[in-house]
Amino acid sequence: MSLFNFLEQTDSGVLIKVFVKPNQKKQTLFFSSTDAFLTIHIRAPPNKGKANKEVLKLLAKTLDITTGAITLRSGHTSRNKIFLVTSLSKEQILERFLPYQQAN
Repeated sequence: MSLFNFLEQTDSGVLIKVFVKPNQKKQTLFFSSTDAFLTIHIRAPPNKGKANKEVLKLLAKTLDITTGAITLRSGHTSRNKIFLVTSLSKEQILERFLPYQQAN
């Protein structure tokens, strides 16, 4: 069984596979070590790119990087999205996500 499948190191950076739940009361992110996706709850509705912008801001804040270091690579109109982070390694990203890990 692979762990942390939602993170993938590539030549151009780290891909983060995200499952987004829009229109939530609370904005948060969480995962377990065997999850295929990082789950993100956001307040914004899924229209006109509002949800994508909110996810981007939450990822940047959580990872302590600028929004310019994160790019939405796929899933512009889907709940399943893939973001590319160019300024951190997989290990650095995982270290910053660990406080949000849930027990399996």
